[in-house]
Amino acid sequence: MAEKQKKTERAADQDEDALEALVNQFADPMSFVRELVQNSIDAGSVEIDVSCEWKPTAGEVGTASIHVDDFGLGMDRNIIETKLTRLFSSDKEGDLTKIGKFGIGFVSVFAIAPDAVCVDTGRGGESWRVLFRRDRSFSLIRLAEPIEGTKIQVIKQMTEPEYRALLPRVRGALHFHCKHVDVALRFSGEPITEAFDLPEALIKERDKSDLSEIVMGILPSQTKPILGFYNRGLTLVERPSDVPHVGCKIQSSYLEHTLSRDSVVQDENYARIMSQRERLLRGPFLRTLMQKLDALLKEGAPPDRVRPYQASLAALVIRGCAAPADCENLAVATSITGLCVCLPELSSAAERGKLVHARAQTPLVDGLIKADGCVCPAWQAPLVAAMYRAGSGPWGASDTPDEDAQNAYAIEQQFVLPLPFHTSDRTLKKRITALCAATQKLLRKSREKAESVAMAQLGYEGSSVRGALSVVMPSGAFSLAPLPRGHDSLDGTLVIDAEHKQLQPLLPLCDREPELAAYTLLKLCLFGQMTAERDSALLTAAMETRWRRMTS
Repeated sequence: MAEKQKKTERAADQDEDALEALVNQFADPMSFVRELVQNSIDAGSVEIDVSCEWKPTAGEVGTASIHVDDFGLGMDRNIIETKLTRLFSSDKEGDLTKIGKFGIGFVSVFAIAPDAVCVDTGRGGESWRVLFRRDRSFSLIRLAEPIEGTKIQVIKQMTEPEYRALLPRVRGALHFHCKHVDVALRFSGEPITEAFDLPEALIKERDKSDLSEIVMGILPSQTKPILGFYNRGLTLVERPSDVPHVGCKIQSSYLEHTLSRDSVVQDENYARIMSQRERLLRGPFLRTLMQKLDALLKEGAPPDRVRPYQASLAALVIRGCAAPADCENLAVATSITGLCVCLPELSSAAERGKLVHARAQTPLVDGLIKADGCVCPAWQAPLVAAMYRAGSGPWGASDTPDEDAQNAYAIEQQFVLPLPFHTSDRTLKKRITALCAATQKLLRKSREKAESVAMAQLGYEGSSVRGALSVVMPSGAFSLAPLPRGHDSLDGTLVIDAEHKQLQPLLPLCDREPELAAYTLLKLCLFGQMTAERDSALLTAAMETRWRRMTS
């Protein structure tokens, strides 16, 4: 007998734990209003009124009540005893006209720890009141007056300031969770519902089928885009959009929320709906986006107007979306010289490694343009970076090129172009020529691979090596070349900045000690790559060359 009692107590404890887990599963305690509205919709009500009131009692604490009234089918005693008061019991499974699936929505009212919950309901000539206490026990009372639908009061003691703070929370929860329901939902007489749409969208496309209804559009820069999932207008989940500036709302009776209400069940129906969304994104939406972008660029719209469209296109390019055949000649970017550029032209330049962006038109920019490169203004960096990342990475918000990726394709990070150095100072010109000759002789003597040594202008505005003393050019002193990352190898032409401050003391020194000047210059040029073996070879070559000059 004692053992049987213990089993009964353990079962009761387990039931209480399960109930407690259900009550506390909601991240926002105010989510209970969604559950009550959902139950009202499932009951067939076409109107739902939500209101709040506060009645003072003794002292500062009064009684607040949240009312949710519907005009649906209501409940008889059998439904109350088998559905309302019994967890995990629902007759909604398999009925796509019903939203709830778990029969636990009503439990959510206890998330705000009410002092009482009163449910008045009637059906089939019966009228009942179910009064739940703070400990969640309940009494069932027959009412003499008929009740139409179901009227719920969630009652909680609180001060008037607490009540004033409660009002916007109730309204906010209704607007977030129930804004697209297809019934007349009111809060204190004010309509809550709004059309299933993106009213702020700059452009938008819609697709409606037996499976789902999808609306997506480009939103203004100041609006945070979301990817939202809804069932009969009730919010299942809203999360940040995976495409910059593109908001997307998906409504379907085939979508279900998880038991914890914090995500969408990713089953076969979800996969079919996401495929439908992808087709809309790659087809009609991409076409509309490119047409709008073309019109903006050709009318000379300012960058702030163009950015949302170009950023969205960049994300779609990374996804691997190809331009529709009838959009291939549309402008999607402009060059730094003001020419319109289409998507295939950007792709071709990226394939050749000659697509970059720049802040201003400089000699380096001009050099790349002459070499059949494409240079876009710096504000178009996201699209430039996207062209190099096309088809890579999973589809998600991380596919948006970040600032580091964008900076990697600035022209200063990719190319170098020394300019010829000109001077009318004969003495300076003579000294520069002598130092170049001495340095080249020393390099050959030490068996470095440098082909030649030249003086150039490296510090001009917009140079990629501005501030550097030297650079190694693989294909001639004054030709455009990929930016070298170091001096590990001197295979090519060693180009010295003739105007660099570190060079100036070496020019008069070259008059007396050309080998010492050349050795010091190479030490400065090879700073960071100078090994003991390399230094020894250069110093030995300098001493031998000096000795031969002095003894000849």
